[in-house]
Amino acid sequence: VRLCLRLAPVESVNGDLMEGLRALTALPANVLQSLADRISVGLLTLLRAHAAHIKQREDWRSILSLFQEFAGMAPSASRPAFESLSFLLREEGRLQINASNFDFCQQTLLGFVDSVLDPHVAKQHVAADAAAAGNKGPGAVTA
Repeated sequence: VRLCLRLAPVESVNGDLMEGLRALTALPANVLQSLADRISVGLLTLLRAHAAHIKQREDWRSILSLFQEFAGMAPSASRPAFESLSFLLREEGRLQINASNFDFCQQTLLGFVDSVLDPHVAKQHVAADAAAAGNKGPGAVTA
């Protein structure tokens, strides 16, 4: 995440950096949980500074799915994750929400609501959303 913060504006390495971020979603749950606080704060900082450099649908999916997972996994990591969503929905970040990432933003918000109401439901939604994302085309948007 630190490399992404420093090098996100450099177009020649941006794709490789985002691939590294996508790899975070493959970490075992216990490792992800132990790093959730740091990852969540790092991603919040990345979005605030360089959201315009995150362009690929899969990059948004990875970042937002991490936030959704943090909501039910680690309460201290859910606050920066929620701040990130708040940033994206407010004036300064609103330009970053488009047809390629709107459905992921929506799924993440619903995941936060579910985690507040019932953490077990939130984990089921994360799994279902991941399975559904594999069946959608690049421009698909859910209602």
